[in-house]
Amino acid sequence: MPAPILVGRDTAKLAPLAALHPGGRTFPWGLLEGAKGVQLAELGLVRWEKRAWVGVPKLAGLPRLTLPAGCGAIGGTRAMPSSFPPDETPTIASPPVRSSSPEEGATIARNPSRSLWEAGLAGHREALGQILGRCAQAVYAWMRSHGSEPAVAAARTGNFLRWVEMVKRPDVQGEDVNRLQDFLLRRLTDYLAEGFPEAASGEGAMLPVFDQAQAERRFLREAARTPDDVFTRRWALGALELTIETLSEEFASDGRGALVPHLRQFLSFSGGEELYGQVSEQTGASVSALHVAVFKFRQRYREILRRLVGDTVRHEEDVDSELTKLLVSAS
Repeated sequence: MPAPILVGRDTAKLAPLAALHPGGRTFPWGLLEGAKGVQLAELGLVRWEKRAWVGVPKLAGLPRLTLPAGCGAIGGTRAMPSSFPPDETPTIASPPVRSSSPEEGATIARNPSRSLWEAGLAGHREALGQILGRCAQAVYAWMRSHGSEPAVAAARTGNFLRWVEMVKRPDVQGEDVNRLQDFLLRRLTDYLAEGFPEAASGEGAMLPVFDQAQAERRFLREAARTPDDVFTRRWALGALELTIETLSEEFASDGRGALVPHLRQFLSFSGGEELYGQVSEQTGASVSALHVAVFKFRQRYREILRRLVGDTVRHEEDVDSELTKLLVSAS
């Protein structure tokens, strides 16, 4: 019979257990490490589901595996106590959060489900850089509409986003920052008025990365509009395209990526049963199974789009109006 593994890191306190099982060995990880692993796994699922920044509370006060006097023997071993002593009850301390502002940790603890834009306003540089990076193609289209050549527009797009992140950061107290789109249009006007200044890559600045060739192709498809209208339309279409990309990745990870081109046809709610029949023949899926797949595809599409739009507003109550505005701009 193999020697038992004793759980705990304090071998002195585990001496009674070792004595019960000669040759027993101490396992290198304890209850605290196991709790941390479970905590991170659960928070990872929450963050993926809500696409939001989630604070990680510090676990403290977890009891070591000791045998208080009076524990009875069960099958040659001793039973664990049914409850922990009052002074060893597990507690959760305030989460230590890496941030660029003193208030950031407390903000994340109060509202772990906030949007990227709200996190950026609270001083989280990574969140601000990430949400600004999503806007790069809309900013590029705005630059092109003002007459910049493609290479110049790409350079100005990067300079503008770094300028916003490092120089002209949002002023939560002095201006309306509830909606990222409105904020960026005001900053673009200021950027033009200042003569497209270059912004040095300061410490902590996140360089925007976007597909310039793709941005140019999408810009060339736009009809003659004002720069602000081009920005608004590319903003809306970019959100819809990112939704499809995210949904396609989810389906591909489940081995259903080949269905996405067929299911996309049903997002417009057109085609009727005839289209279901055609897709059924192409994919080999039954019509009833296809109805279920289309329902889930549409449902997931709405969830992802709403979450992406929610990342661009400060308050949850503004999501519906912002979503309506986006769909109108994309039409």
